[in-house]
Amino acid sequence: MNSAYFQEKVENTLLVTDKKEFHHLVKVRRVKLGEVIRLIDGNGNEYLSRVDEINLRSRVLKATILEHHLKKHELPFKLTLAFSPLSEGRANEYLIEKCTELGVSEFIPVIFERSVKKHFRLERWSRIAKEALKQCNRSIVPTLFEVLSFSDLLKIEGFQHKFFGYLEGKPLDCDTSINGDTLLVIGPEGGFTGEEIEALL
Repeated sequence: MNSAYFQEKVENTLLVTDKKEFHHLVKVRRVKLGEVIRLIDGNGNEYLSRVDEINLRSRVLKATILEHHLKKHELPFKLTLAFSPLSEGRANEYLIEKCTELGVSEFIPVIFERSVKKHFRLERWSRIAKEALKQCNRSIVPTLFEVLSFSDLLKIEGFQHKFFGYLEGKPLDCDTSINGDTLLVIGPEGGFTGEEIEALL
């Protein structure tokens, strides 16, 4: 089923007015009148809607709501990924895309002592996450935070579970059940320093 973001809701009608979203639906996906599509707002609202009007001149699509779902296909807890961006730019984009598809709800770029890359394309990463959301049928756009220092990362509270990976760590039991908000920390390509490991422990 084709998916897109809608920009306006008028009673039982949704309007796609964003030119890029309209182009993707009409010119790329070639949706037709009467077709049922999935429209989302990125904040948890998902509507199965019937396309009733495609105005090529004004580039506006109108659809009638058939069903409404809230936070469908979302994890029952918040999953936050704190990571040191990789030196190869496209690898970061792949990470954002796939982790969005897997259910990550927050991304926090972090500068560790051994981090190589320290300049990030946050706006582009945000667009990639937004597009990935449509592909995996999620309904809430992940939050992408500004870059934090490692010391600032340590100040973040409110997680029931915290995990970080390093070569000498113990493997996680596959039967481990995670039911609360969770923080995953991925270090830089050169690994965590001894001091960082001690702080995370």
